[in-house]
Amino acid sequence: MANFDPMQFVDMEITAPLERRPPLPVQDYLAIIGEVTCVPWQSKTDTSKSGLRYVVPLNLQVPPDIKASLNLSTDTVKLTDSIMLDLTEQGTIDLAPGRNNGLRKYREALGMNKPGEPFSARRMQGQPILVKLEHEMYQGEVQERVGGVAKAG
Repeated sequence: MANFDPMQFVDMEITAPLERRPPLPVQDYLAIIGEVTCVPWQSKTDTSKSGLRYVVPLNLQVPPDIKASLNLSTDTVKLTDSIMLDLTEQGTIDLAPGRNNGLRKYREALGMNKPGEPFSARRMQGQPILVKLEHEMYQGEVQERVGGVAKAG
């Protein structure tokens, strides 16, 4: 892609409509965690509320029977989860009991929540995890979302 010009995409014309992929059925899926990033967030309704969250890309493995029934052309479907972080006054991750439950659930599912063992979100990348897929309605369309995570296998 040495001669790649992103501006060509601005003028590129397509005539075929883009179609929505049918939602995966509600069930547990094996997934591989992609590159975790940390991004700031700010409330849309109350701009005084802000913080940090981990963005967790999940590559769900689609079983062959579901792939066939939905007529999918791929063995994986990418879904993104967010882990909102509770921070201390000093801006570090709050380690107090009951805080950062979303992160705790991921760490426990990955076997990375042991006293004395170093942890960083980057260590989650490439790890297998079981993802509970759920559906919710948004403006009349079914949206897939992560309902929970558990240890794979």
